[in-house]
Amino acid sequence: MRVAVVTLAGAILVCGCSYDFGFFGRNEPRQVGDRDATGTVRSEEQGFLTGLFTRTPIDLPDAVPVPMREATVERGYGGVILRVTGVAPTQGWFDAALLPDERPDAAGVLTVTLVAVPPLEPAQAGPERTRLLMTGAFLQELELREIRAFRVVAANQTVTLPLPARPAPPRVEPPPEEVDSSF
Repeated sequence: MRVAVVTLAGAILVCGCSYDFGFFGRNEPRQVGDRDATGTVRSEEQGFLTGLFTRTPIDLPDAVPVPMREATVERGYGGVILRVTGVAPTQGWFDAALLPDERPDAAGVLTVTLVAVPPLEPAQAGPERTRLLMTGAFLQELELREIRAFRVVAANQTVTLPLPARPAPPRVEPPPEEVDSSF
């Protein structure tokens, strides 16, 4: 039984491997590289591959602002986490993101916009729970030096969230002094 399992595993390993080891009488050197000898680009490099998992590239529409359901700012280890949940108008929206402005304004408010990519074809609305888009961002303490609050802009509203206070450092109690009880 053990010999059969080892033989089967070896056959799977050899058959599943894409490297040509020179078995079965093929001792000629294998051509390596994606270009022909003349340097011309073959059709495989131009995106014309065909196969089971091959997709033709398509141009996606630009991301647009979507309505916001909620936004929160939480302290994390070494920074803050900005979480935003949006509601897409129909099903099929994807790739939700927070697009920040270049720099915070004079008051220290960083503006971010909630955007998502719409579907290529019209889709049904469906229940709200199937249209939720969640995204977030982590900002390190170093990046928060100039920021005092976040302004989240969406298609239906704008919310300003203050930066949570840094937690106080833990208080270290001095060790109790030992009392000499030798009297």
